[in-house]
Amino acid sequence: MKIPEAITFCLQYQKANSKRNTIKKYKFILGKFENTFKGESWNPKTVKMEK
Repeated sequence: MKIPEAITFCLQYQKANSKRNTIKKYKFILGKFENTFKGESWNPKTVKMEK
């Protein structure tokens, strides 16, 4: 999944399940995230979760 697709998916989920101020904060944070990782792919199988 490309980063912009993941961001769109996340925002759609938040719009359906969060309050308006939360969505504004997510848009801000995800905008910064997209600028940092623009054009890269995201593979959840390669992400290591901390315990």
